[in-house]
Amino acid sequence: MNIQTAFPSAYMKAADLESKPINLTIEKVVMEEVGQGADADSRPCVYFTDSPFKFKNGTKGWVLNVTNSKMIGAYYGDDTDNWIGKPVQIYPDKTSFGGNIVDCLRVRIVAPAMDENIPSDDGSPF
Repeated sequence: MNIQTAFPSAYMKAADLESKPINLTIEKVVMEEVGQGADADSRPCVYFTDSPFKFKNGTKGWVLNVTNSKMIGAYYGDDTDNWIGKPVQIYPDKTSFGGNIVDCLRVRIVAPAMDENIPSDDGSPF
């Protein structure tokens, strides 16, 4: 058992991915209060239409950090309304935090798979 999965959370964490990337489709981005007490802060949280990660009566959200929000914004623009319906790939990684190396989630944009039955537009017979 991975001890990181023994403590349920409303938000996705690296241990949820079991060392494998996952392709997901953005459903919505909402501001939510995350953390507790003096550490509480309002952060953008992404929810996915096809997320397999469940928590209580819904799916887990993904709390965005600056790095991941800039990566998505570089491809889909700064207005999060334009992110809805867009594909992303979330993958586990490592980062430096507070002088320690810790698990994290990162994002990359992946092109949707091409349908083999659709001819290409480049004029090539291949």
